[in-house]
Amino acid sequence: MTRRPNRRAAIGSGALAIGGTAGCVSALVHVGAPWWVIVVVAVSASVVGVVQLVFPQDSHDRLDWWRDRRRHRERVRTATRR
Repeated sequence: MTRRPNRRAAIGSGALAIGGTAGCVSALVHVGAPWWVIVVVAVSASVVGVVQLVFPQDSHDRLDWWRDRRRHRERVRTATRR
């Protein structure tokens, strides 16, 4: 039986990451952190949020994703050898 992805959980984790980024950046601005620290924190937190949205979070789904990726790389590798 095929399991369907829980889109609400994925959107919720992404929204949490975005909200956490905004809260962290505003706290850094409040304490007077240098601009480059604020940029580094904002970019890194945004990357984490995007990764959580793009990659599956359930271990079974993650295993399927890695298997599909490995199969694709093997197909590409064999196609380029011809």
